[in-house]
Amino acid sequence: MKERTIKVFSAKNMVVSGDYINGTIHDALGTLYITVPLRFGVVEVSRKTVIAIEDPEQAREKADPPQKKNGSGRSVIGSLSAKNGGFHQVEINFRNGKRSLVEVDEDVYRELQKNIY
Repeated sequence: MKERTIKVFSAKNMVVSGDYINGTIHDALGTLYITVPLRFGVVEVSRKTVIAIEDPEQAREKADPPQKKNGSGRSVIGSLSAKNGGFHQVEINFRNGKRSLVEVDEDVYRELQKNIY
């Protein structure tokens, strides 16, 4: 019997907080969209619709960098960030005043950066 490979989309490509909560993020012909059934329909995520995107973890680290102790007891400024299983949390600020916190995989994260910058 021939085995089939089925590509399963991650449940993590979703809006976890904000105005478009529970929406799913998907790519259609190089453009990202957030689909929110029953509420907003489909929202494009591009330069036309987004003011800025920000990684909350990076913003927190810049504001208050973690300090580590090296072997001699001196403080060393460094980053303690780790990948969350290959996912990124990104805050999206839309031109219509809406904001959302999304959790996306590496592929969608790269596509998001490409479409915004």
